Amino acid sequence: MHSTRYWCSVAFWAVDGLVFAFGVASILTIGIFIIPIAVVLTLIGALVRAIDSASVPGAIIGVGMVPLYLAWLNRGGPGEVCESTELTIRCSEHWNPWLFLAVTIVLIGLGGWLVWRNSPSVVRARSQLRD
Repeated sequence: MHSTRYWCSVAFWAVDGLVFAFGVASILTIGIFIIPIAVVLTLIGALVRAIDSASVPGAIIGVGMVPLYLAWLNRGGPGEVCESTELTIRCSEHWNPWLFLAVTIVLIGLGGWLVWRNSPSVVRARSQLRD
């Protein structure tokens, strides 16, 4: 039962990290309205006892999802990408998606490793090895 609570807490913190990172990435448009939601989620996570504090590294996984989304948006890049319909041609400048993907891999890998390291089964196994 404790393990289920832990993984639900990891999911909570991942959503919190995702909302916060998306707010920061979109600060010039809708981010100013999204960051307060992330602050409220963080306060809930800090104050609600049912949310396991050992699962906070799950937020790193959520933060890593935003560069993945940015990599998807820039998947045609780097450079100028044009899209045409029957009536119009629209061109836009895209960034290199591989840089965003590299950041995603690092953040999700680090967050996943920290979450795994703090999981109840691993903590229990480490304590049995010390005894």
